[in-house]
Amino acid sequence: MLAADALGNAFYELGLLESFFAALIVQKYYLLWQCFCMQALPMFGAMFTTTSMLFIAIDRLLSITFPILPVLCTLGECYQPQLGAFVGRNGTVIQLTTITLYLLLGAIIKFAYKKRTSAAYVFTRQIYKSLLFIVMFLCFNLVFNLFALQMLPGLQLSKISTLHVSLVLAYLPNIAGATHALVLYTFSHEYRKAFKVYVHCSILERTSTVHLYNRDSIFSSTKF
Repeated sequence: MLAADALGNAFYELGLLESFFAALIVQKYYLLWQCFCMQALPMFGAMFTTTSMLFIAIDRLLSITFPILPVLCTLGECYQPQLGAFVGRNGTVIQLTTITLYLLLGAIIKFAYKKRTSAAYVFTRQIYKSLLFIVMFLCFNLVFNLFALQMLPGLQLSKISTLHVSLVLAYLPNIAGATHALVLYTFSHEYRKAFKVYVHCSILERTSTVHLYNRDSIFSSTKF
């Protein structure tokens, strides 16, 4: 029903485009039957979306009043009071176990390499450090999110305040996921070198072609 309502709304919006194009051309006035032909689809969309919104409201009212009816299959429907606490506890245990395994992996890397100045050790350590920071950042945000959601009912906030806090907490895992490139650039020499090479070449290609052809090896300068 929501998808059908969106389709009807799209048909209705076409009427605004027709008015816009009519204002750009010389002929700004039309006969009534011409206007009806041009606005037939937008008129249908307007009537359809108005009617569908009524039935959507009735459907939502029945779904909330009688929750035994089938619901939309979204992730939030699964987090009922008992199941939500169960999933939260299991998620916290899994996140802490993941951090523990990465710490164990770091200890193995530290003691497994006899020559800590070798190129293989330096490369492995840089990659490990980058992955460890990414995992710890993600786990911290997820665990903090779960902990905060468990504490919200005890704060006795209003429904609007609880909604605002929940929305802010929902952004934390997304922000953590968006910092992967920054972490890799900061802690990994190989990633930082690759970033500089590729970004530098793309800038050279857009701004200065003379600099590229002054090199003895064109392919090494323009390599992607």
